[in-house]
Amino acid sequence: MKSTVQCITLDEWDRRHAALRAGEPSYSGPLGRHVADGNSRLLKLRIDNSPAALRLWNFLLSEEERLHEARKQGKRLVGTMKDLGTVPVMAYSLDDTVAFYADGAWWLPCLMENRTGMLELADQLGIDDSFCPVRAMLGAFVSKAHFPLARPRDVQRGGDLR
Repeated sequence: MKSTVQCITLDEWDRRHAALRAGEPSYSGPLGRHVADGNSRLLKLRIDNSPAALRLWNFLLSEEERLHEARKQGKRLVGTMKDLGTVPVMAYSLDDTVAFYADGAWWLPCLMENRTGMLELADQLGIDDSFCPVRAMLGAFVSKAHFPLARPRDVQRGGDLR
């Protein structure tokens, strides 16, 4: 019998997670843990019941955690924007370098039901709705809440983030 794709709730996913844990990446875990981080929209979504969907959601929602861990390990972080190809590939070809899409911050207010303060911060800086989606990214950078920062000594060395 062939299984069919179904939409399930976050609670149903968390119950299924224990069975899927074996062989999962280190950033994997019950999706419900992200609600405590403020991702309240998850409670209202119907989520594909495939293991691939669980891995994708965990990958997306653990980016900040993975970036902070990479920074702790001394890795160089390279933020890329509007580049879905060459720059991240080149960055990953270097030892101890991790690339991430800083412009992905645009979805934070949506997923967290606009409780991040990112859009309000952009408004205060004179960046209104006409600049979407970069408004949330600007707020994320200015608030210093979503991406690991360069250490002060790195900036003094001319921006080398290693």
